Amino acid sequence: MIRKYIKKDFLSVVDFVSKNPNPEFYVTNHNTRTIVSDIRSTTLLLKTSRVVRISDDHGDVNGVLAVWKSEGEVPRHYVKLVACNSHVAKGLLISLLWNDNLDFFVKIKKTSPYMKIFTNKGFKFQGDRGSEMLLRYNNVMTKKTFNKDENGYDKDKNTKFIKR
Repeated sequence: MIRKYIKKDFLSVVDFVSKNPNPEFYVTNHNTRTIVSDIRSTTLLLKTSRVVRISDDHGDVNGVLAVWKSEGEVPRHYVKLVACNSHVAKGLLISLLWNDNLDFFVKIKKTSPYMKIFTNKGFKFQGDRGSEMLLRYNNVMTKKTFNKDENGYDKDKNTKFIKR
């Protein structure tokens, strides 16, 4: 089951990330990457993340997804993901994309097992960073605009917009 992280899940999350260290699941603090694999780094990630979702199987955490907001000139929302298998990773990512309306970025190694999951869900190539790639998901919903003439008629359907 995929759900939002709550404080009582802390020890389960620490246990999971300590048993499943992943160099792509890191937090950046003062321009230093710290792999999330212990209590201190998990606390830092949870404190600085905007959204945290977990996947659990009868109380055992088997995947964590966090959205971390960078603090540069142009703030970005980076997706951090660690899971026991690709099925869990895909479910966590789908949950995020369905429930949050933001632009998301992910820095991912070119050889990552999650690369195909991100690209299949609409993340597009944004830049190359040596052994890593920057992918972006544009999730901003656009408002529909109508093509009105000077009398308030829709030019395409020849119907009048009524102001209420």
